[in-house]
Amino acid sequence: MVSIVPVTTSAPNREFNVRVAGETLTIPYRIYNEEPSADQIASLSARQQVLLHTLFIRHHNGYVRQKHLQQAIRSHEAWIPPYVVSVIGEYVVEIIQTVAEGLDQLEDPLSQQSSSYGRYVSENRAVIDLIEARAASYWNVYYRPQFPRFAQYPSRALVARLRNASDPFGPT
Repeated sequence: MVSIVPVTTSAPNREFNVRVAGETLTIPYRIYNEEPSADQIASLSARQQVLLHTLFIRHHNGYVRQKHLQQAIRSHEAWIPPYVVSVIGEYVVEIIQTVAEGLDQLEDPLSQQSSSYGRYVSENRAVIDLIEARAASYWNVYYRPQFPRFAQYPSRALVARLRNASDPFGPT
């Protein structure tokens, strides 16, 4: 998979760590690589495609992030939630709405989606708190006129849904 990702001269400028199934996962804040072509992506195995889509959720271009998010969010791999959840604390409301639409089984406690995202949230409560704080800041600066109450803002609603999904895994 790595062989089809074009090399970039701009290395990721920051990273953040999360826990997944008891292990630390380091995620780049942004990547600056160009996207592989559709033919190159199609040449990958299904799992490799999910890996590539997950990586490109961290792309510097919001349109690229959203496109790859729409593909990756359908996967039930344990390492997907950190990438998906991370964009909830960012400023592009259209991407946040894509997450809200993609997490359509979050309220079903018997769904694999609820289980995998709930486990992720229960392992990363401080990360979720930070995401919520960032969301509040972006809401206040950019979206308060559109969503007069913070509870109406899509990121806040998603954080609440994620916390509810984590309830079976311990106190929030």
